[in-house]
Amino acid sequence: MENYILNHIDPEPEYLHRLWRATNIELLNGRMASGPLQGRLLKMLVQMIRPERIVEIGTFSGYSALCMAEGLDDGGMVYTFEIDDEIEDFARKWIDNSPYGHRVKLIIGDAISCIPQLGLTFDMAFIDGDKRTYVEAYETVLDVDRDRKSVV
Repeated sequence: MENYILNHIDPEPEYLHRLWRATNIELLNGRMASGPLQGRLLKMLVQMIRPERIVEIGTFSGYSALCMAEGLDDGGMVYTFEIDDEIEDFARKWIDNSPYGHRVKLIIGDAISCIPQLGLTFDMAFIDGDKRTYVEAYETVLDVDRDRKSVV
């Protein structure tokens, strides 16, 4: 089924392919990154939902953030949080040099404590960080968005 889907969706851009490869060669646990299938799905969801602001919890190498940024309309932004400051140099380099880097704001820190400080609401959330804090991360995003009464 995966091969069928991969053969019938838009192809992974060369830049993202190079990032995927570098992630798996240069980083410990490189397989944690979203791959081409998940990335194309994220892009498609963004194109369908048409959010203005996306929050991502768990940047890792930046692959999924860039996939979502690719699907955004002009003026859209992905706010992506990474708690591991040792990954910052790798991720920032790839994000800043990508065709969609201007649509990604990489924030190093604990998303659960940082998100409320932004004073922003989000139209879409992708929670892919520390699995032990998923519930708390989900509740944080909902609390930030509660006044809008929208589904995240």
